[in-house]
Amino acid sequence: MRYSMIAAIALAAIPAASFAADPQWGYYSDEKVTKGLLQAAVQSKDGEQLIFKCEKKGKGEVVAVLYSKSAFSAPATKYILRPVTVQVDKGRAMEQRWRYFGNTITAVDMKNERTLTTLLGEMEKGSELHIRVNPETGVSYEITFPVQGGKEAVSRVYESCGDTYPIATAA
Repeated sequence: MRYSMIAAIALAAIPAASFAADPQWGYYSDEKVTKGLLQAAVQSKDGEQLIFKCEKKGKGEVVAVLYSKSAFSAPATKYILRPVTVQVDKGRAMEQRWRYFGNTITAVDMKNERTLTTLLGEMEKGSELHIRVNPETGVSYEITFPVQGGKEAVSRVYESCGDTYPIATAA
């Protein structure tokens, strides 16, 4: 599976109009921009967005993109793997290595990288997701997203992309 980093940046920011004043899950789909595929996103109080989307239909195409107006890494032609720390509510903090590229950080399920499934599993445990980013261009800081209802939102993205949500539901 190929992941186009340039397209990720071009499509990453979901229009602010898609969000209510109270930051909860917003949805975006457009025939031209998203090729009709659904994106789901939640916004931090400071305006960063955590967007779940796919570039094309198919298994293993869903990614999570943390988008910020500020750069996480220097301009480059390829992503770099850098640490992020993920914590839900006051639970255990877990370090992962995500793909840093310009003003985005991406969690994927590709080859040996399983950061997306791990993120989704953690999100199901609570209502606030804390992501500590370690930008190449500055000091690390934490971004908090309200993620209650995230499983339902992200499941809709997987369905739109022709895939199955990767976390099994207990019967």
